[in-house]
Amino acid sequence: MNADPAQADPVFAAIKQHKVALRASKAASAESHRLMKLADEAVGERSIQVLDMREPSTPPGWHPFVTVNCWIDIETYVK
Repeated sequence: MNADPAQADPVFAAIKQHKVALRASKAASAESHRLMKLADEAVGERSIQVLDMREPSTPPGWHPFVTVNCWIDIETYVK
């Protein structure tokens, strides 16, 4: 039997699709990093301070500040 395993078993098909999606995700991430580096080189590094809202605050109502460089960082700390 010379059939492609992805055609014979849906698990193999899912694995194959995942590998394709992972390669695309890695390529998009690399391009994003390249563009951020290019922007930093053109105008200098930029960052802002935001509250780290990931954990309950101690004392209540207090959160530490963290430095972020892009909206992805902001989403990490402010969820």
